[in-house]
Amino acid sequence: IGQVFNGQSDPRFRTNVDRCGGYGHRRVIASKNMIGVAGVVMLLFSVLFPSVKILLIAFFYKLAASIMQPLGGGPIIECLSIISKSVLYIFAALGIVSMMFFLS
Repeated sequence: IGQVFNGQSDPRFRTNVDRCGGYGHRRVIASKNMIGVAGVVMLLFSVLFPSVKILLIAFFYKLAASIMQPLGGGPIIECLSIISKSVLYIFAALGIVSMMFFLS
């Protein structure tokens, strides 16, 4: 996100700083930091709903496996437990991809 705004905003901010006699550089840095913080907040909000949904799905699979275990052991319980682990791996992949998206 930073590279998108960085290349487009620098020339405009430099001309404003030059007009102010060089005393406006603190405003420029503050405004660029605000743009970066806004990008992080937008990224967090866009990742929040899918991540909560994935965690709830994993929890419900684990809950179903734990409820079915006293009724009888079998391959279905193991399958539900494996599905729960797989969904947690998807959650980890979502977190890694969102961090890479932020860093790019």
